Amino acid sequence: MKPGVGAPVEPSMGIVFPESGGRVYVPIELDGTPGKTVFHAAHRNGRATIYWHLDGEYLGETTELHFIEARPSAGRHLITIVDDQGEELTREFVCLSEE
Repeated sequence: MKPGVGAPVEPSMGIVFPESGGRVYVPIELDGTPGKTVFHAAHRNGRATIYWHLDGEYLGETTELHFIEARPSAGRHLITIVDDQGEELTREFVCLSEE
């Protein structure tokens, strides 16, 4: 390694679900209403806050357990997470269900 060049920085968080390029199906509930899918992330810091965005729209924030529900429409989407230190990850997925 060249002097002054550090080792690559490992990300401190990751998106568990959906998988990269994955397909998500949002079911219809028993009463006929559209259901929701649950997105999941993990963070090395157990006290970190993660801010969630779906296609640029703010969904909410999570701490400790990083699960959040959403009802994406059919088609391609982008889920973005940003932690309280400014680290950002984005993942593309396809939703197979209708609203």
